[in-house]
Amino acid sequence: MTVLRTALIRASISTKTIAQPQALNKSRLFHTSPILHRIFNPVRSEDEFNTLLSLSATNSAPLITLWTASWCSTCHSVSPILQNLVEDRDEGGKGAVLGFTEVAIDLPDTRILQERYMITTVPTIIAFHRNQVIFKRLAGAGDVKKRDVLEAWLDEVVKEGRKTQKSGWLW
Repeated sequence: MTVLRTALIRASISTKTIAQPQALNKSRLFHTSPILHRIFNPVRSEDEFNTLLSLSATNSAPLITLWTASWCSTCHSVSPILQNLVEDRDEGGKGAVLGFTEVAIDLPDTRILQERYMITTVPTIIAFHRNQVIFKRLAGAGDVKKRDVLEAWLDEVVKEGRKTQKSGWLW
């Protein structure tokens, strides 16, 4: 009887030790899968913008910025289109890594950004990679409202992002 009891205790202990790591894996609070697309909350201050630039540089992901104003009706119609294009971006099954945010220029805390990046009209779309502007900007209601123009522009941004990624650090 004692031998049987000892065998059952050993079996239950070994079952618990095997089951325990599996339970830990299921309850992980982080994951290591690649980040594909990030749609960030609209930027309301210079600090928020700098944080997103740093995050995008850390992830080696171009950051697409839509510079808007609360009174701009074109900006409100372009934003969901651009978000969808960023989310749908798929680079031959690998997934193009992109980030997207809006920058509201009609707030007191973002005026300095408007001056720094010479935003003279809204909507304006600028791509950043590793804290630098990497491709020509799209500005004004004309081209920004055309889906095919936006798609072609995003394709060029991804290509340019790859070039700067392969060439090494920019600073």
